[in-house]
Amino acid sequence: MNNNPSPPFAFEPDSVTEWLVKTSASENTHASEQLYKALKYINKGNLQAERLYPLLEKLTPEVLHHANCLEALFRKTETDLPAKMRKVAKLSIQLLRQLAVAYSHLAACNQFDPQQQALIIKRALQAVALAMRQSALIYERPSETLWKIIGDLYLQAKYNNILQIQAREKIQVLNKQTTIDAVVKQNLLFSLCSPYRFSGAEIDAIFGFAESQCQLLKTATQASDAIPVNFYWDYESRTPPQPVYYGAAIKSKLLLNTHDLCEYLGSAKFTGPLSKETSQCLLATLSNFRTAINSTTPGTPKIYQLIIGFQQVVDFMENPQQYAGCNDFALEPLAEGGFNRPANKSGKIWEQNTSSAYVNTAKVQATLDARLDVAELQVMPNELGEPAIVFTGKELPALCVIRQIQKNAQVNIWRILLEKLSGEVSYVQVAGKSKAKATAIMIEAGEAPREILLPVDKYSTGSGIRILRHGQQFEDLTLTRLVDFTPHYMRYQIA
Repeated sequence: MNNNPSPPFAFEPDSVTEWLVKTSASENTHASEQLYKALKYINKGNLQAERLYPLLEKLTPEVLHHANCLEALFRKTETDLPAKMRKVAKLSIQLLRQLAVAYSHLAACNQFDPQQQALIIKRALQAVALAMRQSALIYERPSETLWKIIGDLYLQAKYNNILQIQAREKIQVLNKQTTIDAVVKQNLLFSLCSPYRFSGAEIDAIFGFAESQCQLLKTATQASDAIPVNFYWDYESRTPPQPVYYGAAIKSKLLLNTHDLCEYLGSAKFTGPLSKETSQCLLATLSNFRTAINSTTPGTPKIYQLIIGFQQVVDFMENPQQYAGCNDFALEPLAEGGFNRPANKSGKIWEQNTSSAYVNTAKVQATLDARLDVAELQVMPNELGEPAIVFTGKELPALCVIRQIQKNAQVNIWRILLEKLSGEVSYVQVAGKSKAKATAIMIEAGEAPREILLPVDKYSTGSGIRILRHGQQFEDLTLTRLVDFTPHYMRYQIA
């Protein structure tokens, strides 16, 4: 096998034009594969800027055209993608990703005037935006490579003071934003919207919302009372922006404020194609659940035992009898308005359960959102996005996720917002994984698709895993959709 294949064309504009004419006559998937191979070769070729730029000028419209054609092909399937269509979708995403890599290599040459340099960086970032959108459409998490490109190019543009330079574009699909600053904000905002929970049509609408309203996302490099921080982005970490919470170790990176976005979403000015339910879900997410955690309903708090952490939750499920007051473990869909625990009348609200170092006693109150409850405890919780279990001896335990953390410093009380995950829950073993990543949490809720919470690892939508449940026979599963992910787990629909 030849490890150094010849390039598909000479590195001259006329040769590229001739090759594109021949390629375009091919069936779309074949032509896209040829374009992908050409970009891969170019990205390994270490071409000088004066040769690379005209090549990309020729190739870019073709790449965008074929990615669009591939999308039309794989989106004909309304349900979960079959294997063949998933390959088509991934080819389209890879085309856009390789285009972004090529422009990032060109930008690294740093041999252009500020206007042209801004245009090159903006093209790379807009190719990333299109790839991230298609990743969401197939419910696949964007690769670390895309976040590295965004971070590297943001730093370069900031260093060269070209974030705000107007870079007009002759390629119409890439002319939605005119500055690097705007397209960076668009990518950050699309990620903050957590689009994986929604349908394809809603993802399109959310992408359009991020595209049109990204300038309402305010940024700063230092926190101030004038710009309260909801999220932050560590542009050197290859990760998306993260929510801010009390006690978070925020590095001095890019701080994000979504106040104006939330006001817009909740106002009469917002007339987009999003449904009321989707808009409300986005509003809660973009506010970083700040409103929800401060919207508890009147009433006497209910008392629960609380366990936080993926492995700690699994330990509980494996042996619930070791925890005082819990004799059985099986989850069922929760009623609206809370966990239905009788109000505490003993007065011993903070009496600690000593059966495990992981267990804390918490007061729990419902919020105006039936999916969310607020728990108060005297021990500092860990981090956002961690799974948790609340339980007593009088009702079934409930699986939750921590969505926000606050502290009342005057009385030294921590408040955490819990999102309830309804369904029957069990732990399973994942075959072929190390001990630290071998246990997962299964959620089954009637006729709804089954879901699984996995430790963070290199999983991919459409791939298969093998599980062993309670010592029974192995079961082969397919990860059909990424629903949610945090630094602590990846949540998939399964089939």
